[in-house]
Amino acid sequence: MGRIGLADLFGPLSPQAFLDQHWRQPTPCVGICAPHVLSDIVAIPTLRSCQALLDCFPRDVMLLGPDRFRAWVSPRAAPRFLERGYNLYFTGVEAAAPQAKALFADVAAELGVLPWHLSLEAFAGSKGGVSSRHYDNDINIQILLSGEKEWRIEPNATIQNPLFSNHPWADAAGNAQGFVEEILGTGAPFALDFNPAATQRFRTQAGTAFFVPLGFWHETVSFSDTWCLSLQVKTPTLADALSLALRDRLHRRPDFRRRLGVSYAGQSTTADPSAAERYAQLQAEAIDAVREMSLAEVTLATQDGMYRWRPEAGQRSIQVVDGAACLVAPPALDEPLEFDEALGAPLEKLVALKQPFFWRDAVGLATALPVESFMNFLEDLVRLGLLERGTYVRGGPEVFRPETT
Repeated sequence: MGRIGLADLFGPLSPQAFLDQHWRQPTPCVGICAPHVLSDIVAIPTLRSCQALLDCFPRDVMLLGPDRFRAWVSPRAAPRFLERGYNLYFTGVEAAAPQAKALFADVAAELGVLPWHLSLEAFAGSKGGVSSRHYDNDINIQILLSGEKEWRIEPNATIQNPLFSNHPWADAAGNAQGFVEEILGTGAPFALDFNPAATQRFRTQAGTAFFVPLGFWHETVSFSDTWCLSLQVKTPTLADALSLALRDRLHRRPDFRRRLGVSYAGQSTTADPSAAERYAQLQAEAIDAVREMSLAEVTLATQDGMYRWRPEAGQRSIQVVDGAACLVAPPALDEPLEFDEALGAPLEKLVALKQPFFWRDAVGLATALPVESFMNFLEDLVRLGLLERGTYVRGGPEVFRPETT
């Protein structure tokens, strides 16, 4: 299977030019795809056509239509609506085509986002089909596999960096009914229609990629039957990442794992007189922790990635070999693996673990090392076959799901 990068999607721009001119300064963009992009995608049987995906799609499909119409239908019923002019919208396409996501690993790396922050969507339309004006709370790169469509797109003057998508609606008198984040808005009037002075039009054809920045109003019309694959980039907000990283740091200490009591909330008539003093001390320590956190640590806190040892606990140990501390794990490891002294204490604790462990918790053990250095060491253990990557499973008998791509 091939690999697809930014240069393959947004020719003639270089990846750096795309990042500088469009990604970091959000501006719509049409790119010319390299010839292999379409052939690599449709070589995946489930992405060969809309019907091929419908035949194996595991969940309902959304209908998109004019006048802000939205509804969900089963994959079996969807073709009838497509024939009547509705667009079909598939979410979580990687569930039906897991090998497709591996195609775009380079795109995630070049954009500087983690692989689990990129997901796949698909759209199908018939001639004249409309997806009416709306904005999304994610970033999209839509690759047109067949057909031709027109985009209208406009910067969002109503809210910056929205947390929710919005498909505007009106009452019986035609008055716009606002949106769920109105309290966070800029105060600019909320309009149901495009502002001609601020709106751009783009015509896209098979073999092009279209970049839709976060929160931009957009609408599409198909000039023929269309079939597209879309890369959805949805990273956590900086506030989410920072708060999660702080939580992970603080949870490493028993004092911060205490349950919040009513005395802290100021609601108890028998409040602990020392509670305020203890809180002030912990608050100061939390502020110090924020100052110490690196961007790498903050980024790592936003996902549920885990590692699991491949050799059983009894087959791995830390030993001194020829005067050097080494990881010993026969038969998985042919020879003892010597490691840096700074890795000694954290690795000794990791080697003793019988259960999978979160990446972010492992990083907390290696406070004497940069986050990147310790993660690189763990990835070396993956390449040696000692660790495997996976994700956390909530509510099931097994907490670890091995990585598939």
